[in-house]
Amino acid sequence: MSCPDKRAATIGGSGRPAGGAVVLLHKPPGVSSFSALSPLKRLFGTKKIGHAGTLDPFASGLLIGLVGYATKLAKFFSGLDKRYTAELRFGVETDTLDPEGITVATGPIPDGDAVKRAVGAFVGEIEQVPPSYSAVKVGGRRAYKAAREGHPVVPAPRIVTIHGLSLRSFRPPVAEIDVWCSKGTYVRSLVRDIAARSGTVAYTARLVRSAIGPFKLDEIGPEGEWVTIEPIAALERIGGIGTVRADESTVARIARGARISADCFRPPLAVDGPHAIIDREGRLVAVVELEGDRVSYRFVVPQD
Repeated sequence: MSCPDKRAATIGGSGRPAGGAVVLLHKPPGVSSFSALSPLKRLFGTKKIGHAGTLDPFASGLLIGLVGYATKLAKFFSGLDKRYTAELRFGVETDTLDPEGITVATGPIPDGDAVKRAVGAFVGEIEQVPPSYSAVKVGGRRAYKAAREGHPVVPAPRIVTIHGLSLRSFRPPVAEIDVWCSKGTYVRSLVRDIAARSGTVAYTARLVRSAIGPFKLDEIGPEGEWVTIEPIAALERIGGIGTVRADESTVARIARGARISADCFRPPLAVDGPHAIIDREGRLVAVVELEGDRVSYRFVVPQD
């Protein structure tokens, strides 16, 4: 397994990467994540659009859309930490733990000291039970579907990490918190648990996602607007992914799925882990992973 002879560079053609983009979208409240992406289908002229981490319909803020071949890169974005600002309304709990549900419990309004102590208790690695109205699967079925049919289920607890949690303000019965958390964290559950620790109940009245990993909401304009990023630029911002360049002949071999070696690139692959391969024009060609002396394909950009 070696690099091809330069004279074979035109065999099979180097091709041209098909369309793909990463879109940072400012989702407004009142629409689903899927609906919020609809304008992008018309803009890019494709139905191949997805997202890396949904937002509840009542929530607003940063949503990462993936267009064309970039939908295959979702795994690199879905595991990123997230930041939120949430508004807690004490004294009432709804079945959905948000403003769209019906009231299922009421309780007293806690004092400021109780709220501060409760907020401080949830920093670090915690066990969290997702909401009954969530996309978590219980017995192979989405929990929210069972709940909507009148048979709510309790999802299994999971371990999540709250990297940072602070109380911004408390004007009874409303408190505002900033949350920095790991993948899989439900802010609605966090609000429920903060209230329980304060000796009462609450629901999440407002939720804004301000960041996903290195991507920030303030990079975008008002609600409903978006900015587009080249997939390779987005991957480089995530970090933990090396970038190496391939010549035309190697690009052609990658397009055919041929076996390639670590010394086919500039610089040669020398560190285990994922690497983004770019062509001489700086376009993404593939994502590969070096495992010892073996180069394995993780994703290859479709060629025109």
